[in-house]
Amino acid sequence: MLHININMLHTMYAVNIILLLVIIMFCARYRIMQKLLRRITHIGGGIITDGVIDPVNTQRYNFMLDVYKHSPIHNLSDKVIIMLGDSLTDNTPFNELTQFRFHIKNRGISSDNTRGVLHRINESGIDNAAKIFILLGINDIGNGIELTESMRNYRTIIDSIKKISPETRIYIQSVFPVDHKKLENNARCRRRTSEAIKNFNAGLIKLADETQCSFIDTYSIFEVNNSGEMNNNYTDDGLHLNGAGMMIWVKFLDKYFAE
Repeated sequence: MLHININMLHTMYAVNIILLLVIIMFCARYRIMQKLLRRITHIGGGIITDGVIDPVNTQRYNFMLDVYKHSPIHNLSDKVIIMLGDSLTDNTPFNELTQFRFHIKNRGISSDNTRGVLHRINESGIDNAAKIFILLGINDIGNGIELTESMRNYRTIIDSIKKISPETRIYIQSVFPVDHKKLENNARCRRRTSEAIKNFNAGLIKLADETQCSFIDTYSIFEVNNSGEMNNNYTDDGLHLNGAGMMIWVKFLDKYFAE
């Protein structure tokens, strides 16, 4: 009887070892699959390829692009103002916050970056706009797009606007600071360092000068005491503006809308 029990124990031990090996192999394959999925799956409004979120061809991107294509055509005399950018622009109800004193069209798309805007600039209904205000860069930084590529894309966007609508006045806004304490601890947020944002804005200042566009320092209105941090009264998640932040931004832009 003892001999049988020992054999049973050996068998059970062997079975447990095999099960453990199967579990280890499954977990290893699962981690590999997760890495692959993160590279090719729609996440947070964009397709991730080689670690960079590409907003093009997502449902939201194509939906908004279709809306823009069917937007009524306007003339220079209509004094239309275009707000071009990512979620910071997309989220902000400019007309309501300005009490409908201006004719503002929102051309922001969540998760967009300079690659996405470059792709859609010819189909964003910007023809004959009186003014275009651009706010782009925070997603380029977060996605690890090289600064040289971002500036090249930005320059091409500006060149395209001038070709499409030569009478339009172009305003380049500096990238806002972020509140790092509120941001989630992930790779995209870690890339959005104060230094990276300041370097990007330095590139924008140079670009505005070279392309004869108006540069607006929107970074400084949100920075706390030269700390490189966003005033936490103006953001709930560390990146996007809350209602108070939107109001500060729009009030600051009011003089540029009116000039």
